[in-house]
Amino acid sequence: MNAIRNILTLQLGLFLSIGIGLASLFPEYLYLSVIALSLCLGYALLSLILLYRYPILRLGLRSTLYICTLLVGYTLYALHLPKNIPDHIENHYSEGEKDLVYLKILENQRTTNYYHQYVAKVKQLNHTQARGKILLRIQKKDSLVVLEPGQEKLIYTEIHPLPHPVNPFDIDMRSYYKSLGVFHRVTITDDAIIKSISSDSKPSWTLRKKALQSLEHTSLKENSKHLIQAMVLGYREEWSTDRRTQYSNAGVAHILAISGLHIGLLYLVLFWLALPLQRISYSRTPVYLICLVGLWAYAWFTGMSPSATRSVSMLSFFIATKIWQRPAPSLHILGSSYIVLLLLKPEWLFHIGFQLSYSAVFFILWLYPKVISFWMPKYLILKWIWQIILISSIAQVGVLPWTLHYFGKVPGLFLLSNLIILSVLSILLIGGMIILLLSFLKIYNGWHIEVYNFLIEKIDAYVHWVSLQDKWILSVSKPSMAISIGIFVVLLFAFQILWQHDYSYLRNLSIVGISFLTLINIAKLFHTKEEVWLLQDFGESLMLQIKPNEVTLFTNSLGVDTTYLWNRLSDTYRDRKVQKQELPRLFKLDQQTYLHIDSTATYPEEIPDNSVVILQHSTKVNLDKLIYDLKPTQIIADGSNYPNTVLRWKETCLETKTPLIYTGDKGAILLGNQSFIFEKYLRKTSDSFAKIPQR
Repeated sequence: MNAIRNILTLQLGLFLSIGIGLASLFPEYLYLSVIALSLCLGYALLSLILLYRYPILRLGLRSTLYICTLLVGYTLYALHLPKNIPDHIENHYSEGEKDLVYLKILENQRTTNYYHQYVAKVKQLNHTQARGKILLRIQKKDSLVVLEPGQEKLIYTEIHPLPHPVNPFDIDMRSYYKSLGVFHRVTITDDAIIKSISSDSKPSWTLRKKALQSLEHTSLKENSKHLIQAMVLGYREEWSTDRRTQYSNAGVAHILAISGLHIGLLYLVLFWLALPLQRISYSRTPVYLICLVGLWAYAWFTGMSPSATRSVSMLSFFIATKIWQRPAPSLHILGSSYIVLLLLKPEWLFHIGFQLSYSAVFFILWLYPKVISFWMPKYLILKWIWQIILISSIAQVGVLPWTLHYFGKVPGLFLLSNLIILSVLSILLIGGMIILLLSFLKIYNGWHIEVYNFLIEKIDAYVHWVSLQDKWILSVSKPSMAISIGIFVVLLFAFQILWQHDYSYLRNLSIVGISFLTLINIAKLFHTKEEVWLLQDFGESLMLQIKPNEVTLFTNSLGVDTTYLWNRLSDTYRDRKVQKQELPRLFKLDQQTYLHIDSTATYPEEIPDNSVVILQHSTKVNLDKLIYDLKPTQIIADGSNYPNTVLRWKETCLETKTPLIYTGDKGAILLGNQSFIFEKYLRKTSDSFAKIPQR
């Protein structure tokens, strides 16, 4: 903890983060925070004026600075929220109605199985100036032309808020997109694009597209080509899901994003190339300036992605101290870059890449000098291996809280994989840049291509082998963000005690540990309740029962255990037994009775009052007669029904004043959180209502 206690920028960064976090939880106190910030600034200014006359005022200045920083974080994040921006699209669009939207494509997003996705900036809404970002999705089957960053389009469509996860085990992408400033989504076909205002792409994308096209002419194998696209150009659209998963399970997925490793290697190359200028100017300032310009030019070329922007910003602060010849502690420089980026983009605090990169760099700068001082091998090869092991281990410990929160697993063989990958990373990166430059010069073949293909082939085989060692992958139930923050704080205290033998920190560690365990127990109380969900999956009728120790999927589909949904279910609830059972036709949940009506269109002559009917597989049942016979309090149409059939049912329910919910619109429905008792009946309508509890 001394690292934070002794460096002011880290302290200010901590309070800035707390303020942003509070604003995300309680955003309604903006005016109160502005008033409090004004009072704190006024007090600080008055204290500075009277400081020489009343030295005792110095005691409260640091506390005032902390409070001001916290309030600045709160105010900045609150001001970035849509409801506090008068001309934001949040305050102008009409839900359920189509709007005329003039937008500009900013960047590509990962393409899904069904959609091309883009982040776009809204410039005008229904002839009114507006701003804000949206997620634009175009169906693949309807999209003839792929959009490019920089293009401006006029579309006529409905705007929707970012949706909740469809099913309880689905990933909530809202937090990720909100960290990019995206709060809304539109889904269109090509017909919704009324006019192309500008078809010109961004210069950076145009140049990057030429680089991608030039790579297509080389004799590189597909895997080699994709790796260069990811490592050098920051383009990962063509990476398959299986290959991404392999690199993730092997613990080397960080090489696929333009991160500090890539920017650091590029800096060394630029520094070496510009070093001859020192002989002319008798100063290294021109060398550092060229490096600075080159790094930002590269970030611009790769599309100014958040990861590239963060890495270049951090390194720019280090270079600035060299130019000004004002050496500063590395952690102080790290804290300065952290504060500046959050002041400009407070929403980045919740971006997974921001959390991982700054945590890893902080732990490396903090712990690496301490560990390396204990022992350093004399021989060059051992020294090099020891440094890779230390940096990889420390970085893995630093990102552990966030890795558990977002992924729920830790690759146990990360040392083995990083030892090989990091040793050849410079060859891969610099070799990829050389191949790219030569392809611009229309040199598409040669021995260098064969060597690069050979390297990638061996690396892919090695990563594939490591990723198959499932027993070395530590899988846990994903902890909440609060628990992950608690793990981070415990690590800070634990390492402080370990290195300095300062046992006075044991008291603080004990307090943090007890609070952390209390938090875990509270979290367990929320997760031990049973839940029963009617899931949403097009073409299927599914129910899910969640218990503390097991998860049961109710379905009549024989091959459900080979589907993507089953894999997601097994991955999310990896700490519980996952099983499947036959879908019940009739069941009772607490005091509520539910009846499934499938394609056979049969149902009992009577059911208990206030029952709910669930329609499946576009059943041919006469809905008017069913409502008259059974008088259900509600009708639910699940994802197995055709949308056109559901529309017809909605009209019938509107006439009979019977509520209808469609999971295709609302997503999965929580039926209850009580014990599950099934009752089944025989299909003959003359049979009685036999109650058979199933355990």
